[in-house]
Amino acid sequence: MALKISNETKLGILALITITVLIWGYRFLKGKNLLDNSNTYYITYPNVDELSTSAPVFINGFKIGTVTGVSLKPDNVESVLVTVEVDGAIQIPNSAKAILSSSGIMGGKAILLSYSNEDMTNPILKNKSFIEGSTQGLLNSMVDPKEVDVYFEKLKYNVKNLIDTLTEDSGMASDESLSQSIAEFQATIKNLSGISNKLNLMLAKSYKNFDQTLANVAELSNTLKNSNAKIDNIIGNLDAVSTDLKNAEIDKTVKAAEGAINEVKMSLTTIQGTVKSAEDAIDNINKLISKVENGDGSLTALLNDEGLYNNLESTSKNLDLLLQDLRLNPKRYINVSVFGKKQKEFVLPEDDPANN
Repeated sequence: MALKISNETKLGILALITITVLIWGYRFLKGKNLLDNSNTYYITYPNVDELSTSAPVFINGFKIGTVTGVSLKPDNVESVLVTVEVDGAIQIPNSAKAILSSSGIMGGKAILLSYSNEDMTNPILKNKSFIEGSTQGLLNSMVDPKEVDVYFEKLKYNVKNLIDTLTEDSGMASDESLSQSIAEFQATIKNLSGISNKLNLMLAKSYKNFDQTLANVAELSNTLKNSNAKIDNIIGNLDAVSTDLKNAEIDKTVKAAEGAINEVKMSLTTIQGTVKSAEDAIDNINKLISKVENGDGSLTALLNDEGLYNNLESTSKNLDLLLQDLRLNPKRYINVSVFGKKQKEFVLPEDDPANN
C-alpha cells in the first residue's frame, strides 16, 4: 500500500527547503559556506581603513578564508574586532600574524596570514582563538621592503648616468651655458634689488598716509565704543520688532489675505457671468423690440389692431355693468324659494347702471 502524503506535509517540506536555501545563499554571499568545515578566528586592529565583510584572507597569495564580521569592541571603542572564517584543513600557529593590507591601487582590503615552517613547531590555534593583527601601507603591500633599497640604488645609478651623459655631450658649451646662467641669475638679483628699493620709496611716501589711516581707524573704533549703548538699543529694538512680527503670525495673516483674494476672484468671476447673462437678456429684449417695431409677429398685430382694442374696451365695459347689476340686484339672477314661497317679481330700478 502506497504511503500518501498530505498537502500540509508537502507544504511544510517545501517551506523548510526554501528557508534552508535562503540561509545558505545569505551565508554564501557573505563568504560562508555551510557545506565546508571552517574555523573562526578573531583579530583586533586600531583602524581597519574601510575593511568590509567578504574581504579575502590569504596565505602566500592563496585564498583560505573570508572576513565575516567587522565591529567595534564593546569594552574598547578604540579597537576594531574583525571576525574571519578559515578553511578547517589549514592549521595556524599561535605565532602567526594577520596583516591588514591593500589589495590594489584602486582600493580594497585583504588580510594576509604570515608565518613560516619554523612557526609550525609552535602550538596550533584552536577554533575561536585570537590572532595578532598588524597593518601594512600601500607601498609595502605592493613592493617588498627588502627590495626598496635595490630600487633606490637603481634610480640613483640611472640619474647619475643621465647627468654624466649630458655633461659629456655638451662639452665646452656647458661651461658657456653655466656662465650665461650665472650672469642671468645675477641680473635677476639686481632687478629684485631695484624692485626692493622702489618698494621702500613707495612705503616711505605712503608712511604718512598709513599713519593717518591708522588714526582714522582708531577714531572709528572709539566712536563705535562710545556708541555701544546705542548699538545695543538698536539691536534690542530689532529683536523686539522680530518678536512682534513672530507673535503677529504674519503667515496666518498672509494665508487669510490669500483666501480673501481668492474669494474676491471667485466673486468677480460670478459677477462677470451675471453681467454676461444680463447682456444676453438685454440683447434678446432689443431683438424683440426690433421685431415689434418692424411689424413682425403676433404681438405687433395685436398692438396695431384698432378693432381688437375697441372690442376689448366694450367687453370690459359690459363686464363692469354686469358686476354692478349683480351687486345691486342679486334677485334678478338668483331665484331662491324657501318652503315653497313664490319669489317676488323683479322690478327694474330707476337708476339702472346700464342706462348711464
